Amino acid sequence: MSKLLIVKGMAKQFLSFIFLSFFSVSCVVAQPDGAKIFKSNCASCHSTSSKKGTGPGLEDFWNRIPGGSDEEKGKWMVKWVKDPAGMKTSGDAYALKIISEYPTLMTAQAHLSDEEILAVAEYIKTKPHLAEVTASSNSAQENPFAPKPEEDNSMQIYVLIISAVVLLILIGTLKGIVKSLDTVVREKKGLGQEPERTAFDKMRLWILNHKLQTALVLLVLILIGSVKGFFALKEVAVYEGYAPEQPIKFSHKIHAGDNGISCLYCHHSAEKGKTAGIPSVNVCMNCHKGIEEGTWTKKEEISKIYAAAGWNPEEQRYDKPQQPIKWI
Repeated sequence: MSKLLIVKGMAKQFLSFIFLSFFSVSCVVAQPDGAKIFKSNCASCHSTSSKKGTGPGLEDFWNRIPGGSDEEKGKWMVKWVKDPAGMKTSGDAYALKIISEYPTLMTAQAHLSDEEILAVAEYIKTKPHLAEVTASSNSAQENPFAPKPEEDNSMQIYVLIISAVVLLILIGTLKGIVKSLDTVVREKKGLGQEPERTAFDKMRLWILNHKLQTALVLLVLILIGSVKGFFALKEVAVYEGYAPEQPIKFSHKIHAGDNGISCLYCHHSAEKGKTAGIPSVNVCMNCHKGIEEGTWTKKEEISKIYAAAGWNPEEQRYDKPQQPIKWI
């Protein structure tokens, strides 16, 4: 009996260990990804450096937040991110200071949880802009703007040519065998030599003697043609993979892929409209007021955005005539 109790006790301890391990792993997995949340919700207006954008640069932001302890600072930040208009109405001194410097009131991020906002704060406090600069200078990632090497199809062409030659030889050989066998059969039956017929006559004679097979072949060809035709027509005016040379080099891989920016941030009609639409240069400037240099193109391409928007990066203001971007 005592042994049974010992076994039951060990089983309970084992199950408790499994439960606690699973709970711990779940907690770890459930931790918010501050970098991803920042890039999706904040990067359009803020940089993690001192560069100003639509909103202030966030380098050393934690030391600027009012409050003595990290807990107080965290509570202030959560309130500000979730309800900036409410902070303005309440007369919060630091909130009013930010609004006086940046009149465009931040969009309330009420959909974010407290944990997600604090995860973003931790991400920014790690000074990710410094890590990104180092990574970009030593990056082993593929350059999306590098010319793609031409695909070498010579081997496939050689295989096709050899296959065609072998097939022709095989057809010729089989044709000779059939003719020889037919001659032997006709001689045994005393029918004499078969009269010469054209290819058209032979085909017509085969169709007359094989009406069912001919009908089945025609039916299969009609079905294949209908399916092929449907998919060919379905692709009319659909240009998947169409990528002409644009006046400003732009990579969806960098923006929507690596940086995780929502498609709808730039293309407002992409979700419900017939076309995605082309975003205005002002949408580009929401981020690029603070991001003056690209990983691969450096300042060359982003300077074209500034020229189109009439933005002076040195003076940090719009003081030049705007120029339309002639997208293709």
